[in-house]
Amino acid sequence: ALRIREGLARLQDQGPANLLHRALATFTSGAHRNRAEERVHEFVRAMEALAAPGDGQKYRRTFRSRTRLFFGKEADRLLRRLYRVKRRAGHARDVLDLYEGLGDGFSRRVALWHDAVTAEVLARTLLKRVLLSPDLWEHLCFEAGIERFFSKAFDQVERTRIWGRAIDVDAARGAFRRGVVQPVDSEL
Repeated sequence: ALRIREGLARLQDQGPANLLHRALATFTSGAHRNRAEERVHEFVRAMEALAAPGDGQKYRRTFRSRTRLFFGKEADRLLRRLYRVKRRAGHARDVLDLYEGLGDGFSRRVALWHDAVTAEVLARTLLKRVLLSPDLWEHLCFEAGIERFFSKAFDQVERTRIWGRAIDVDAARGAFRRGVVQPVDSEL
């Protein structure tokens, strides 16, 4: 906690808001949301700020390919679904049909809450890693640094060396406790 506080103080000293400021504010907004799809929306936006801050035509593809560094290739399917939830929730559209036939034995609403908890853990872990690693600051705090970091200026081996091990998505998925979701929550 002390190291995170020091990272936040250092961030505050930097002056004008940068992408890390915005990602933290968006994460905080997500933590205060009551609806699962709104939480996913904000947590994915927090991840986006550090992975794909631009607004090009290949935005979704850029987000997925860049987050492979953070979470590993095995997370592609989950991140694709989280991104779809984010897009639909952002346009006030229903998201529950994205959970049809997942085969996990959960109701669709419980599966959505599972994804909301997972997105929160992933976003929190991503932000914490950047806050605690001064080596990552220069690469992930400003749009120009992010674009350079993911450009040909760095090869995959160098990016991986700077980033470190991928965040454990299975551990993030394991943070969800189905028994905490009340029956009334699953009927909303």
